[in-house]
Amino acid sequence: MACVDMLRYKKDGLVTVKMSYFINQIPAISDADQKFMVDMYVESRWDDDRLQSLSEEECLQGLREGKIWWPDVELIDGLECNKESEHFYITGASVIHWYRVKAWVSSSMDLRLFPCDFQTLRIRFESSSHDANELQLVSDVDGTVRCGKLLRTMHMLGEWRLHHVNHHASDYKWEYDNISYPYLQIDVVVVRQTGYYINRIGLTVALIWLMSFSVYLCDADDIGNRLQVSITLALTAVAFQFVALESLPRVPYMTLLDTYMSICFGTIASSVLETCVVFRAHESEHWSDTDVAAIENFSLWANVFCFLAVSGWLLSKTRISARDLPVEEVFAHKYHSYGSVVN
Repeated sequence: MACVDMLRYKKDGLVTVKMSYFINQIPAISDADQKFMVDMYVESRWDDDRLQSLSEEECLQGLREGKIWWPDVELIDGLECNKESEHFYITGASVIHWYRVKAWVSSSMDLRLFPCDFQTLRIRFESSSHDANELQLVSDVDGTVRCGKLLRTMHMLGEWRLHHVNHHASDYKWEYDNISYPYLQIDVVVVRQTGYYINRIGLTVALIWLMSFSVYLCDADDIGNRLQVSITLALTAVAFQFVALESLPRVPYMTLLDTYMSICFGTIASSVLETCVVFRAHESEHWSDTDVAAIENFSLWANVFCFLAVSGWLLSKTRISARDLPVEEVFAHKYHSYGSVVN
């Protein structure tokens, strides 16, 4: 086995590793934790003519024991990786490494357009042992669909829908040692389906907002009833916000839905202030009933305009062309950025 021990060192020259993959499904995407789960198959191929001097049994044993050189390509940013059904196949001087991986992968998600956002889930493979002078990663993906049915039909039962999948191989320079390392990156672009958030949160907020207009049906001097309606609706909106927080991402910036809800709450608060101003104006000798009515009408139409404009703005965000493209059409196109891996 001394000969096998020697082969753990890389042969001279640049070794090209061809990688292919098949994404079975992405069963979970957690924007609160900035991660997603992937279930996929990975295959790596490379040539090492030194293996011709060994028997197939010696090669397989040496690979399993780490005595024969291999590219050591691994999933980067994987939080909980579980490899299954790992196999090595030897064909002459060619080695095929095949396995199934299930992992949580960290991913930076920009949620400013939530719930009308789309996310790029990056699955990146790198070699932690060999730099770009020793190893080259290339894609060995043919023209067949590289996504399973569970991924292609995720829109039927889940929150997300698949838009397209891209991949590319290149090098990057690590800042720590200023050395270039090869990588293969798969970008899975998914679009959030807005129905749940629009129907259950946006619509409820809109109804609370509409009910706040009822204060304008009360007399200007009926401050008790007007304040009671406004404050009750404000407390209802705050209570609903606490319930809705369970469905909202925990990010430090304002999302699209946060902005909509904040404008709604601000409008309700302004109706409380308007009630107090109108009451004081009605009691004052310096304001006539006509002036009070003018203030009421201006406030009413300003709030109606704000409601229509903001609600229309939110709905327009759900009508982006990328989201209107049916999933079946997605697989009938090739995409830019190094070529799509789905047809």
